[in-house]
Amino acid sequence: MVAKIVDESFKSDLFEVVSNWITYNDAIPERWKEDLKLTGPMLYSDLQVLGTSGCSDLVSRARKAMKRLKPLSDTLRELASAIEAESEAVCTNYNAVSNMCSLIFLPDELLARIFEFVVDGDPGLANSARTKAAVTLSHVSQYFRSTALSCAALWSYVSGSSDLDFLCLSRSKDALLDVEMDVDYMNNPRKLVFERSLVNILPYSGRWRSLGFQFTAGQMHSQRVDVCHAFRGLDLRALESLHFNPHGGSLSLGGFRDFQYLDAPNLRHLTSSRFFPLSFPAFANLTTLSVALPLGHISLAYVHNGLSRMKALESFSLELESGLGSGDDQLHGKLELLRVRQLKFEITNRSGGPIKLGSFFSSMSFPGAVELHLKYLMVNDIELDLEFYELGNILQHDMQFPCVERFCLEVNGLTKWGGSLSFSGVLTNYQLKPPQEDMTVVAPLGLLPSLKHLTLCSNGRMLPCLPRRSTLASSLGADNSTSEMPPEELHIVSSLETVTIRAPTRAVTGMSNFVSEILQMQKKRGDWGEFRELVVADVAQVEGGDTCVTVHSKAYTGDSALEWCEERKSVHCLEKKNIRHRTLLLPYLVHNQRHSFKGALPFWQYHAMLAPPKLDHEILENEMQEVLSSWITCKEATPKHWKDAKPINPMRFSELRGLGATGCTRLGAQARKNVLRLTSLSNTLRELSSAIQAESEAAQENFELVTNMCNLIFLPNELLTHIFHFVINGDPGETHLTRSRAAFTLSHVSQYFRRTTLGCSSLWTNISGRYGTDLLSLLRSRDKLLDVAIVVDIASGEELMFEQSSSDALPHSKRWRSLDVQYVAKCRNSRQIFKWNPKTRQAFQELDLRSLESLRITNTNDADNMFKEYREFQHWNSPNLRHLVSMHYFPLSLPGLANLTSLDVTLKPGHVSLADFLRDLSRMKYLEYFALKLEGDESSVGWQERFKKVEFPRVRRLKIEMESQSPHWADVLKVFFASMSFSYTVDLDVKLVGEVIRLYSEDDEPVLALSGEVESIFRHDMQFPIVERFCLEVNGLNIGAANTLRSMEAQLGTISLPVPLSLLPNVKHFTLRSNGCLNPHHLPKSISGGMCDVPALETITIQIIRWAAKNVAFYVQDLLMKQRVSRDWREFRGLTVEDNSLDKKDSEAAKTYTGDNALEWCIRQKQIGKPSM
Repeated sequence: MVAKIVDESFKSDLFEVVSNWITYNDAIPERWKEDLKLTGPMLYSDLQVLGTSGCSDLVSRARKAMKRLKPLSDTLRELASAIEAESEAVCTNYNAVSNMCSLIFLPDELLARIFEFVVDGDPGLANSARTKAAVTLSHVSQYFRSTALSCAALWSYVSGSSDLDFLCLSRSKDALLDVEMDVDYMNNPRKLVFERSLVNILPYSGRWRSLGFQFTAGQMHSQRVDVCHAFRGLDLRALESLHFNPHGGSLSLGGFRDFQYLDAPNLRHLTSSRFFPLSFPAFANLTTLSVALPLGHISLAYVHNGLSRMKALESFSLELESGLGSGDDQLHGKLELLRVRQLKFEITNRSGGPIKLGSFFSSMSFPGAVELHLKYLMVNDIELDLEFYELGNILQHDMQFPCVERFCLEVNGLTKWGGSLSFSGVLTNYQLKPPQEDMTVVAPLGLLPSLKHLTLCSNGRMLPCLPRRSTLASSLGADNSTSEMPPEELHIVSSLETVTIRAPTRAVTGMSNFVSEILQMQKKRGDWGEFRELVVADVAQVEGGDTCVTVHSKAYTGDSALEWCEERKSVHCLEKKNIRHRTLLLPYLVHNQRHSFKGALPFWQYHAMLAPPKLDHEILENEMQEVLSSWITCKEATPKHWKDAKPINPMRFSELRGLGATGCTRLGAQARKNVLRLTSLSNTLRELSSAIQAESEAAQENFELVTNMCNLIFLPNELLTHIFHFVINGDPGETHLTRSRAAFTLSHVSQYFRRTTLGCSSLWTNISGRYGTDLLSLLRSRDKLLDVAIVVDIASGEELMFEQSSSDALPHSKRWRSLDVQYVAKCRNSRQIFKWNPKTRQAFQELDLRSLESLRITNTNDADNMFKEYREFQHWNSPNLRHLVSMHYFPLSLPGLANLTSLDVTLKPGHVSLADFLRDLSRMKYLEYFALKLEGDESSVGWQERFKKVEFPRVRRLKIEMESQSPHWADVLKVFFASMSFSYTVDLDVKLVGEVIRLYSEDDEPVLALSGEVESIFRHDMQFPIVERFCLEVNGLNIGAANTLRSMEAQLGTISLPVPLSLLPNVKHFTLRSNGCLNPHHLPKSISGGMCDVPALETITIQIIRWAAKNVAFYVQDLLMKQRVSRDWREFRGLTVEDNSLDKKDSEAAKTYTGDNALEWCIRQKQIGKPSM
């Protein structure tokens, strides 16, 4: 019953929230807002005024608000996701229905035109691809097939090498044909041939509308036919377009005469790349000519001669690329092309040197040309400023282009990057990128007297400028064919009507300066009324230096154009300093989408998808309540009675024709209704879900805030004190100063915190040596034991200097529980205040440390005074001392050494008498834990000492760490360790470290040999007679986290050492750990003089780099095989393997192999090789 009431209450809340959102666009109803009001932060005094009852009410109120909104948020989020999925499904169904039904309303003539657009829409497609598109369309349906077969124009594309050519020839009926054929270039004898199979299309030459030749070089191996003989006498009366295009980028056909017999009286359009058909008889009839030639392969004189025959030419495009030559110095006769209206000259300079074209262009004039497009592309090996002076070679006098009204100047640059130099010094395998530097262009626009519309286009920072006499002279140079310099008045630009800038945003600044200069001159002349607008278009780029589609553009009229130019000038200096970004490469999305029919949607569908109409509020609220009831009751997003929301299955075209126009209209209306309904529901639920989720998260944060505030009222002082203890002393690695600061910080939070901290004296037991705060801590700690840290300066000769605050703590030495003494060399920049006071030193020598349990002495900052004979400790009274940590200093005179149970020592063998050290160790009869670290000492001077036998009867845990030692100290340490025995040690950890280096030459493999160090520690089998757990860790010091070359080389080097398991007769658990490529082997027999029998092991743990486990696997396999042969196999429990790589993932846990699986792992690892650099 209670659950039912809760469900009804929740359902009522859900309906109320939805109704309020639809009506007022507010997620929270007005009558809820008082109950859901957030509680702001409050002072502790305010909480005390409220008391326990008031705080309970606050928490209860915040919890109620959170519990009320959280289920609403979760339910609405789940329902919004479900409805969104349903909405996407009906939208997809609506698209399918629209595509199906649109065919019923589409006339056959319009469908045929669409087919033609699909097949012929992209001018860059090959004929074979167009034919395949026509075949694909004919296989969609019977309706498509009948339409496609009835349209002869779809089958008019013949590729000359496709099996579909005969099919196209039959289906094209009498339509004119577009033919492409591959022609092979034969060098010896010099002629052009094509495959014999193409002879079959020659009889249809009377229907050829266009003919394209794709040239290759020696790639045909079947039967071939000579082009000259095959084309002689062909009827080409219908031929209108001719195209020559070599496949190879470097193939040039020069002056071949194989096409002199082509008789095409109606030829009007010719496109030729790297080939100029000089012998072609139909030159005189051409109206369109587009030629791309490499300089040096074909003489410009021959091109000039061919152009003189083209009296009917109306559109002329010439592309010249620097090749074997750098231009033409030959003088040419005057040539007037009277009917040319459109001109385009493109010059590509890949050599970097000047190209001599002045004589060629100065000989030609185009009196009727109205459009002129000049394009320059320069490719550089390195990033540097580019200078384009070739414009002066084309524009040389004012009678060349007297009527040009539209002029487009396009200047692009490319820079090679990322390549490699060959043996000959040539850059290879490079890529091209847009330039990052300036491109200077001299633009003599005054030689275009009729110019009205100017367009500036570039892929980089183009800096156009008007010519001056000195600039013009340098640009023309020796290539100037005119007899005198142009007069200064020709440098004045005519009055412009429009100016267009097409460039990336970062590159328009340089052009704006040029445009500003031109417009200012025009305004001063009084022709400002003729100027209409300045259009600035941001364009993207494509490979090869061309510009792509316009991303966005903006127009400026009148004075706003000048204001834009001035604005760009103000940021010009800033742009020069900015980091230049590489231009994004955008595909021809707009072009491809316009020319792609597959998957296209009707225009009414786009309108419905982009802007769906909204339902009436009342209808939307009713349908929303139905959806909510269905979701709460049976977890279904759409109610069962919405049968019309069921998706419409795909139908055949015959079935659609059976439905007719009326039935298809009804289907479309039904699908559109479903889209309208579910889209509105989905949008509303998504917005409401987001709003409720924000309210729910705010209520949850408010509940956490109120709970945290009010918990202080309910928290007992004893528990708060324990929390403070954990905050201050929880981390054992923190310094005394950090702990002391934490106590002071807690005491300044609030009055409640202050009373609690001051009432707990154990929080103030950390004495850090900080002047001022230590006095407060000593007072507040009352009679509690203290943890003290003292810093002593040893830089002033034999004298010791203490911190000024140390004198405050010395009188309280009887309460010292732990003491940390740090010897330092005083730094000039240190804020610590040291003072020499003989009384302080005397007081330090006579300390009464009856409560001292732990002592730590470190000396890391002064290598020369590491083991001076300081007598600071010989009079100390420390009967309860149990733990000592000593680094680079050992207090030999300390009276309390005999009572130690824990000792951790770090030293260098040459800085202390090992015999004295061993003598002091012999006094420690109660020692249970002993850690000894011996750092490397390269000195060869040391004591030749004798060591007495010492036994440690109570040491249970022993840890020995040793750096790689010199041979001298290795011999000394052998005697040192041989004199010690640990009869009751059960846990033994040995860590050996050193540099993995090349010993003799750079060609040697890096190695680290640690056999001497192992033999120094392990001398006989009675040293560690009952050790059960043995861990051996071997690391390279120069193997680190930094991924440097030396670190990688060291990691690939070999670390070699013997494993002394035979000298541990009772060992059961063995761990082997390393960060390098470890090569372990058995201990030689000569050390102990007996047989090296390894005891039976229960567990083996390996922590090694994944790829370096091969040698370790050899060693472990040998151990396991010997144990198996000796009939101790049952005692072995498992082999645990853990990856010790620096880049390992946390998810890669250790794996354990039992029994024979451990041997199988060893066999697998033996097949893994070491990686190469």
